[in-house]
Amino acid sequence: MVTIPESVSISSAEAKTYGGLPVRLTPLVGNRYAVDTVDAVGTNVRIGYIADAGFSSYRASDGDSLVLFGNLDDAVTWLVNLYKALSSDPMKMVLRDVADERRRQDEMWGQSLHKPQEWLGILTEEVGEVARAANTIHWHPSDEARQQYRKELIQVAAVAVAAVQALDAMLADGVDG
Repeated sequence: MVTIPESVSISSAEAKTYGGLPVRLTPLVGNRYAVDTVDAVGTNVRIGYIADAGFSSYRASDGDSLVLFGNLDDAVTWLVNLYKALSSDPMKMVLRDVADERRRQDEMWGQSLHKPQEWLGILTEEVGEVARAANTIHWHPSDEARQQYRKELIQVAAVAVAAVQALDAMLADGVDG
């Protein structure tokens, strides 16, 4: 789940309702659209992507799966149902956010096989950003500050996962840390 700014529907400024959730499609590059909804506390959430596959068919992806549908409504409904299933289990939502952040990190930096001491420095820097966000909530509480605090916590968790992945790779290769 990625927190996003307000988006604009393809056909109007109003969101269309699917499965009881307001959904907006935001045009991206080419024939792709981001699919966004609003969570229980009013935060805009990206739940997946849809691409026009031609011949009146659409590909929908939640970041893990890619499915082909005969029409746009079925593709959006599939994404909404996946989101609703995940959002009923808060731990699954958090772990999915951490996995999404890990993918984003790998896209940005590539696979990082730092040594443990280097990971400690990276993780400490991220924890410092959490501390700054927590202080902002304390002194200047706002929804934006709470969203930033959550984002920083997800990044800390993702960096910790990356450090474990790097350690596991080192152990598998018999490399000394």
